[in-house]
Amino acid sequence: MRNYQIMYYTGASISMLVGLWHFTMPWLFGWASYIPYATLVVSINLKE
Repeated sequence: MRNYQIMYYTGASISMLVGLWHFTMPWLFGWASYIPYATLVVSINLKE
C-alpha cells in the first residue's frame, strides 16, 4: 500500500509541474505573441 501512495504523490507532483510549465513558459518567453487573435476565434455551428 505504501508503494501506491508514493506512486500517487509522485505522479501528482509531476503532473502539477508539467501543468505549471505548460502555462508559464509561453507567457515568460512570449512564444504565442506571433499568433494573430483572428485565428484564435472558434466558431460553433449548432445544426439540429
